[in-house]
Amino acid sequence: MDIKQIGLIERIFKPKKNQPIKQRQDVQNIDKVSISSSALQKSKDSADERIKEIVMNAPDVRIDRINEVKSKLNQDGYVRNIDNEILAEKILKSPFGFNIKPY
Repeated sequence: MDIKQIGLIERIFKPKKNQPIKQRQDVQNIDKVSISSSALQKSKDSADERIKEIVMNAPDVRIDRINEVKSKLNQDGYVRNIDNEILAEKILKSPFGFNIKPY
């Protein structure tokens, strides 16, 4: 294609240059969506069912985590580096934010 032919295309399509866009005043820019309460309930029920299914199908034991802990315990220096007092404090610490005091 020769560059000279581009001028022919411009004459055919007659491009307009730098004209401002006119805004229409009668158009409202508001979108609305209405969902019935029964549709909302069905959506919630199906989501609840999917969550239940995922939880029920999840394994009780995470083999990947067990293997990770086993490999760390098999390392020579891992058990020697544990401070027994800190370990005991963590064991006695409650997940609810209060500490269980030993007898």
